[in-house]
Amino acid sequence: MPRVTRNSQTKIEFRVRKTRSQQKENVGTVETRGKQTPASTTSPRKRRDATKVETQTVSPKKRKNNRGKPEDVVCSDTENSDPKKKLTFANQDESSSEAQETPKSSKKKNNKGKTTDATSTSTNSPGAKQMLSLARQDGHQYSKVRRALHSSHPDNLICREKEIAEIRSFLLNHLPKEKPGSLYISGAPGTGKTACLTRIMLEMKAEIRKCQVIFINCMALKQAQDIFQKIAVELVGEEKCPTKVTQKSLEEEFASPKLTRILILDEMDQLESKSQEILYTIFEWPSLPKSKLVLIGIANALDLTDRILPRLQARPKCKPELLHFAPYTRDQIVKIIQDRLTVVEEGNSILDTSAIQFCARKVSAMAGDMRKALDICRRAVEVVESGERKQQILQPVQTAESPRKRPETPPKPKKVGISQIASVVAEVYGSRLVAGPGVEQPTIPLQQKLLICTFLLMTKERNTKEVVLGKFHDTYCKICTRQKVSQLGQEDFLGLCNILETRGLLGIKRAKDTRMMKVTLKIDEKEVDYALQDKTLLSSILQEGMPTTS
Repeated sequence: MPRVTRNSQTKIEFRVRKTRSQQKENVGTVETRGKQTPASTTSPRKRRDATKVETQTVSPKKRKNNRGKPEDVVCSDTENSDPKKKLTFANQDESSSEAQETPKSSKKKNNKGKTTDATSTSTNSPGAKQMLSLARQDGHQYSKVRRALHSSHPDNLICREKEIAEIRSFLLNHLPKEKPGSLYISGAPGTGKTACLTRIMLEMKAEIRKCQVIFINCMALKQAQDIFQKIAVELVGEEKCPTKVTQKSLEEEFASPKLTRILILDEMDQLESKSQEILYTIFEWPSLPKSKLVLIGIANALDLTDRILPRLQARPKCKPELLHFAPYTRDQIVKIIQDRLTVVEEGNSILDTSAIQFCARKVSAMAGDMRKALDICRRAVEVVESGERKQQILQPVQTAESPRKRPETPPKPKKVGISQIASVVAEVYGSRLVAGPGVEQPTIPLQQKLLICTFLLMTKERNTKEVVLGKFHDTYCKICTRQKVSQLGQEDFLGLCNILETRGLLGIKRAKDTRMMKVTLKIDEKEVDYALQDKTLLSSILQEGMPTTS
């Protein structure tokens, strides 16, 4: 407002705007009701009317002390007017920690390793919300089912009661009486031969305690002649065993009536030699005078003693008792798998019944291998488990005051269905002779399939596992002529055999003369039948039989 002076002339004065430096230095005076007072040292924000300051109520403030706990700060009006004075903190009990704490942002790492802001709230306050975070799904149910479907020796052997009783009766007839004898157990792989024998040996500890048990897996031997050295090491120990062991020294050891010995040879068919002298010698040991040897041989071939060892038929003392393990049927496979799942509470809820029946039908049609059925189911469970673990679900964050607990009602696990079993059978355990699902071209050409079909036909007609390459090629040419299919020469035929050998389907024993090479089949014959049964040409060759010689 303009000010009127004593002079008659009226003067109008305008206030000069202060610069920032002048405002900081607080130079000049502020007029209040006609009085000049020095400018206040406080900032313009804190300058308030005196009446308003007096009527204001002092509200407690919250600040954190050195320990990180919130405490009330009591400030008077004089302290506000003079900021140089120190603030005094009121004494606060532990009960004041019940006050709500304002949420603060904290950085945490997510599953991808990136830092994200997450708000944390106090869990002690009644209205606080529990914080959730993304976490991997717990798959402990699948782990229990996988452990239950192991392929090692189980505690309970079902569907083999008859075979177990025969093995037990054989041992009871020979061990207490110290009577020598031999038993030959045959059966396809995975039919429970070794598992049943191991289970009986554990149950008959009282009878076997006085005997010396020697167990040898012949698959671990490099040559068939190494079996004598391995037996001698098991008899007397590696330190006392001589460097070279002869058959006579072992005969003298087994002929001595010192101790009853049980010799178990697993995969006995690996001891085949040129004249089968090794197998003949081993089967003659129980018939030695004063011998107390109990021999148990295990192999896959059903007719090992009849086809390879015909001389044993002329000597009744050396002829072993025979016990055959038939392949598991579909119903037996289903029963065994369901018995394994009864140990786990979540077993029936994870592995579907239709999937078990589908797996049993596939395995029983090929070989009846129980180990293969368990491997298929276990692999299918692993596939579903890996898919479930990749999914993320919301779970409460683990803190020191509220540790993470499993929910009372866990999420329902995903079942293993027929689709998972079918994919495992096709990808991992499918036949090597046919193409898998989604593959247009066959994995093996027609000429190679004709070669395998010819070999299978010769082995069935002649009751042998080995075929001479010359006769093999001659039979192949006759079959191709009968079926009006182009045939290959001997060199090309040998090249096909080499290709199938690299694929693991055939085995070739080299010889000086090419036509005298011996060819063997490396896969199961039932698998070949199952793979070729839906082919019109190949199945007709098997049905018509061997071609007549012209």
